[in-house]
Amino acid sequence: MTMTYSKFLTSSAVAAVMAFACAQSANAQTTVNFTTLSSGDGIANSLQANGSTANLTVAQSFVGGDFLYAISYSGLDFDGVPGLDTLSFTVRVDAYANGTVVNGGLGASSATIGSNPRDVILSAGAGNPGAWGTATDTLVTNNSLVFSVESLTVSSGGAQFDGFSRVLIEESRSLNHEIVIGQGTGLDGYTFNNDQDVTLNPVANPNLYVSGAVSGAAGAVGVGNVDFSITVVPEPSSYALLGGLLSLGFVMVRRRR
Repeated sequence: MTMTYSKFLTSSAVAAVMAFACAQSANAQTTVNFTTLSSGDGIANSLQANGSTANLTVAQSFVGGDFLYAISYSGLDFDGVPGLDTLSFTVRVDAYANGTVVNGGLGASSATIGSNPRDVILSAGAGNPGAWGTATDTLVTNNSLVFSVESLTVSSGGAQFDGFSRVLIEESRSLNHEIVIGQGTGLDGYTFNNDQDVTLNPVANPNLYVSGAVSGAAGAVGVGNVDFSITVVPEPSSYALLGGLLSLGFVMVRRRR
């Protein structure tokens, strides 16, 4: 079959526009790195977006035993249209008791998260003030903290949660603390006498689980802060341009005929 010149031009125009659209879509994604979200004093300064506290608002509340952090960030233009866009979401810190947590070291630990809800407590300990815990002011044996991101919205387009990438575990009494990160088997467990700054690889998505292991050794421990990232995929602002290119292509084809 022989393609006519006009059909060739039409096909070429469509292919070019589609390629342009794909390139625009790929280039439009923006990843925002949120670091050091903590429960400590001065909540407005406890979170950074791409290394800065500017253009961020954080509102903390205690609802049904959970700590909620309503976060709004308006520091970037996601869609290429003049004016900054707003990314909003909530970080929830939840807690459960009566799980089964076994620390066997890196890659050999396990954690079954309990089904009994616990109130999240902010530690008043000398070494970990403001850290999240589950009992009195600590993360005790077979208790778990669960971190999640919800109600994710952006003023232009959509967004996806990329996962938690780091967790800081603070301790205050050097008691050979034991912690397991994750849910299931084949997990990483830690025994430590100093604060543990753990980079999560792979990231924890959608939830981050931090659990206490071994009776008497998990006390005086809490989660100090967490890091995570969100990728924004805006509605392509170039749709109108693409439509114009298509129209121009068809006009050129008609004139060629």
